[in-house]
Amino acid sequence: MQIIKHSFSFLKRHNSDEGFTIIEVLVSLFIFLLLVLIVYLGLTSARRLIYQSINEINFSIQLLQLEDYIRKEMRKIRIPFWIGKYSILINDTNVDIPYYYGEKNNHLFVSFENKQLKIISQNNIIIRPFPAFKNLVFLALIGEENQLLGIRIIIYGKFVNTKGVSILYRFGSNPFWVKNYE
Repeated sequence: MQIIKHSFSFLKRHNSDEGFTIIEVLVSLFIFLLLVLIVYLGLTSARRLIYQSINEINFSIQLLQLEDYIRKEMRKIRIPFWIGKYSILINDTNVDIPYYYGEKNNHLFVSFENKQLKIISQNNIIIRPFPAFKNLVFLALIGEENQLLGIRIIIYGKFVNTKGVSILYRFGSNPFWVKNYE
């Protein structure tokens, strides 16, 4: 029995100034490491939230810039009101619209390829990178009487988890009564 008492004698606290026992040091080390782990997890979580916020802010800034570029050009589409039917070439990645500045043979071409927006007209070419966007989809905007009023662009972010931001652009002076918009 004396061997067992002797082997655990290091656990007992002596009245002298010998210092801490090994158990006290290990418990304090464990508590310190636990606090360090909590601080580390908090900092990594905060860093991830900061990066996510920065990505969302970049997406919003680029979305506003894209909206401004396209809206300025769409205002220049002037389709004469006496023309009943006209057509535009539209697919998921680009759109070709006649009556740019009111001239039938003057077209506005807008496309999004390789994370770059291209706005091409007879007089001007604008190529602007938008790296925060994963994809843009162009759709026709149809009015109540099945006339083409403009286009709808759905923008999907690269880092932002959204269903897509939808922006409506109407041509020149057409009234804006949309029949089938979701």
